[in-house]
Amino acid sequence: AEYGLSGNPSYTSTQWSNWRRQQLTNLVKRIYLECKAIRPSIKVGAAVWNTAGTGNSSYFQNWDQWMSQHWLDYCSPMNYTTSNSTFNSNANDSIGRQYGRHIYMSQGSYMNTISNSMTQLNSAVSIGFPGICPYSYAVTNSGTVNRTSFQNSLKAGPFSGYQSVPTMSWITSPTYGMLKGFVTNSSGMPIYPATVTISGKSTKVSGTGFYGFVDVSTGNCNVTVTADGYQTWNGSAWISAGVVADLDVTMVPAGGGGSEIIIDNPSATFTGSWSTGTASTDKYGADYRFANTGSSESATAIWRPSIATAGNYDWTVPSKTDTLLSCFGGGLELDRA
Repeated sequence: AEYGLSGNPSYTSTQWSNWRRQQLTNLVKRIYLECKAIRPSIKVGAAVWNTAGTGNSSYFQNWDQWMSQHWLDYCSPMNYTTSNSTFNSNANDSIGRQYGRHIYMSQGSYMNTISNSMTQLNSAVSIGFPGICPYSYAVTNSGTVNRTSFQNSLKAGPFSGYQSVPTMSWITSPTYGMLKGFVTNSSGMPIYPATVTISGKSTKVSGTGFYGFVDVSTGNCNVTVTADGYQTWNGSAWISAGVVADLDVTMVPAGGGGSEIIIDNPSATFTGSWSTGTASTDKYGADYRFANTGSSESATAIWRPSIATAGNYDWTVPSKTDTLLSCFGGGLELDRA
């Protein structure tokens, strides 16, 4: 339907394969952002195919993109083989795909002798991976399982000394923030496809209307949303380091039709010092902004509504508003302490 086609696509269709591949990528990105929104310190990773090329072409796992776009904190390529040359070839292919994140090389201890597992694990350490992941704890070696011997071999080889957990500086000392939300119509139904753009970067929403960005510069972030048949939406979100900001967008059909336009904090351009408050029953939306009210205060907040149809518009301001500098068109709601 997205491409104006009908019937069942052929499994050999490149367009169909790319579409399926993108759906998996959309899921990975959403899981990452939804988890980070709940607990920013969580580490999100995935066990992936043994090489990025095979994973992408045969299993629709574009894990090189997931890593380069920072939609994972780490991944573990399942490099399960009894061939040391194949293991090293796969490992060397993966080491350059960390992109500032971590790759923990998975090794198939269950199919190898203990001696050969140590050879492969030592090789992964020497190549430079920040961590390794023998598989599995239940079946540590081929033949008769000998966990004690496997453990002693680990302590005599790749783990002869204490090893610290690799530090993820982008989690412990973040400098960027993240943004996510949904694009819907006035009935709450997802608008698809729609394109969301921030700071020169664009993404298409998923079929649920979800969009997301990582590595977003802190401060005020301008957001533009476009979709066929709808008015262009312009607004903004406040981005804090290490935190996922939420910005849901409700789009108005092209031509107006008398729909209400609500302009809230995420749609404002701020200058000066503003603070963010928490939700309150007498405020619109999930948060609000406030600034000092001293005589020397110079902080400003500017709202610019997107009005596609000329005509007369009524505007309203909540009773809590301290100051209204100017308003043109659209319905305005301004929350101030």
